[in-house]
This record gives sequence, C-alpha cells and structure tokens, in this order.
Amino acid sequence: MQFDETKYNIVKVKGQHGTQYIITEKYRACEGCGKVKERDSMQLIMWYDKNDYSRNMLCCRNCRHEAIEMFKDTDTRFVQ
Repeated sequence: MQFDETKYNIVKVKGQHGTQYIITEKYRACEGCGKVKERDSMQLIMWYDKNDYSRNMLCCRNCRHEAIEMFKDTDTRFVQ
C-alpha cells in the first residue's frame, strides 16, 4: 500500500509488538468555516450538549475563539 507523502504525514513507530505506521492528513477543512488549512494548526474544541453528551469539533483558531465566546453567553459547558 502506498500513500502520497504530499497529502499525508507518515510516522514510523517501533513498539513492543513490531513496527507501526501512523498516517494522518496534512490538510483538513475547518468544521466551522470550511477553509482548508494545515491540520497541525487546527485546534480541537470539546463541549457538552444539553443532554450531557460530549461533542467535539476540529476547527481553526478563529472559529474556536468564536465558539468559546458563544458558549460563554449560553449555559453550554465546554472544555478548553
């Protein structure tokens, strides 16, 4: 199996049970605004909805800041 190194980060990890490869995307669309950015610069925001279910979203810094400000105005519990 071959992966395009321009699209994916490939990390080789040697462990107790042999060698493993961790493959992640280099670029991802923000779940808030939809802009495609580097995955390393994106941040995860976690919150609890009104039924106490844990929710999360991978977004850019601007959308994360806007979401935190929005959560402060409501009764939503969020984790920074």
